[in-house]
Amino acid sequence: MSETKKQHLATLSVHAGQEPDPTTGSRAVPIYQTTSYVFKDADHAARLFGLQEFGNIYTRIMNPTTDVFEKRVAALNPDQVRITYVGHATFLIESPQLVRIATDYNDYVRPPILPDIITMNHAHDTHYTDHPDPAIKYVLRGWGPSPEEPAIWDLKYRDVRVRNVPTNIRNWAGGIEHYGNSIFIFEIAA
Repeated sequence: MSETKKQHLATLSVHAGQEPDPTTGSRAVPIYQTTSYVFKDADHAARLFGLQEFGNIYTRIMNPTTDVFEKRVAALNPDQVRITYVGHATFLIESPQLVRIATDYNDYVRPPILPDIITMNHAHDTHYTDHPDPAIKYVLRGWGPSPEEPAIWDLKYRDVRVRNVPTNIRNWAGGIEHYGNSIFIFEIAA
């Protein structure tokens, strides 16, 4: 009788949530580059959207690649902070109480899971959006309402605290935009 050996964090981070392909032996998670899926009929679509049947309905809500990502996150110890690179300057930070934070949230690269908190800076348009998802609880812009007013954040939400330090940035004319950005500080309660 063999006992299953407990896997370490590094192994879980790479392999949890997915089995090798039985035909090819491939270990890599397939990336499905699609935004939508075909339904058998209207009733099938209604069951999927009504969460009465498991299946893929929309790539930002669920797809096979996201499913593996969610299983990997779930396999980690509950007391660990999870940091996942999403793309460009966006990272997804998850606290032990599952507060989800997306850094440099923008219109181009978004995490597969809707965050509770987003931070944005506007050095250029790949670090912010003018239209964040309205379901996001806390939208923290790194710039103030005017060059004379810095953004000031000190948010406490469950086991997370997010603060900022306002900074200046260069503008496209070569000058300085006062309080145009922030350095965000993330604290997670132990």
